[in-house]
Amino acid sequence: MSARSLFLQISNSEQDAAWALLEEWVRSKKEESLHLEFKTAQGQSGQPETQDIKNFAKALSGFANTEGGVLAFGIKTKKTDSGADCANELPGVPHCRSFAASLDELRMDRTDPPVVGVQVHVAPQPGSDQAGVVLVYVPESHGGPHRVTNVKNDKDLNDKYYGRSGTITSALPHRHLAAMFAAQPAPALKLMIEQTAPYTVKLDLVNTGRGLARSARVRISFLDRGGSAIPGANPQPARDWLQRPSVGMGGDKYPLVLDAVSLLYPEDTVPLCVVTFAATSGRTGGFDHASGMIKARIDAEAMQPVVVIGSVPPYYNGGAPVIYPRDDS
Repeated sequence: MSARSLFLQISNSEQDAAWALLEEWVRSKKEESLHLEFKTAQGQSGQPETQDIKNFAKALSGFANTEGGVLAFGIKTKKTDSGADCANELPGVPHCRSFAASLDELRMDRTDPPVVGVQVHVAPQPGSDQAGVVLVYVPESHGGPHRVTNVKNDKDLNDKYYGRSGTITSALPHRHLAAMFAAQPAPALKLMIEQTAPYTVKLDLVNTGRGLARSARVRISFLDRGGSAIPGANPQPARDWLQRPSVGMGGDKYPLVLDAVSLLYPEDTVPLCVVTFAATSGRTGGFDHASGMIKARIDAEAMQPVVVIGSVPPYYNGGAPVIYPRDDS
């Protein structure tokens, strides 16, 4: 069974049904697998202790770098005659909601880069106000490989890349890491344009690819149909971007150059800027669907630069965003 199926089997069930499934895991001596690992919680007051954080960080790296997986806190294991670890007891986590909330806060800074799409779910124990099992779903990542980081007092664990082989999570050898870095998928950055008012346009950048985008840069010019710069444009860059001096490229002037100060993960959308245009005589708002266009060059590490030309969506469309380059272009 896949990691996602294991997680949904519990998380989509009602409380009594979810706990019955967990009890069945114990009765049937369910074994750990490539996609499933059991741990007891050392933290009994709602806060994960050092060993819990180590187990959590190692699982994040190992599952994300392999095929994804589910880490279940609150299930005790016992070795079978064949040496496999199987579910043996269901002690649960005494203060499961606080424990889960702490893990959810820790997930973004216990690996480098952070694993996107991690979900933490609580399966409460029927008849108890606070006890339950905490499930952590870690998807297979296309933005890695991911190394463990920020685990206190553990030089052996920190800065290592882990992978899952069978039921064992271990440090990845150099040849595996080299292959993973070489096989990293590329990002695909696109410009999202949305007209939010008659004279105002909102620009976002979206990563529609499978790869992580680093050092993204967008150079934008605002032109009329004749290719001349539209007077009166007043772009306000978002806080997450740095504005650079204008750069000439191929004879075109790009008056707004934005450099990313953070990474863009797959499916991330980040704001670029909001542009307000001054109304001019003889032109509707100075920048309308008939006469206005945006020209942009988008580039990032491991991505072939693209130059796109897009019309501003007409305001009478209700400001529905348009993405360039289009999939059909």
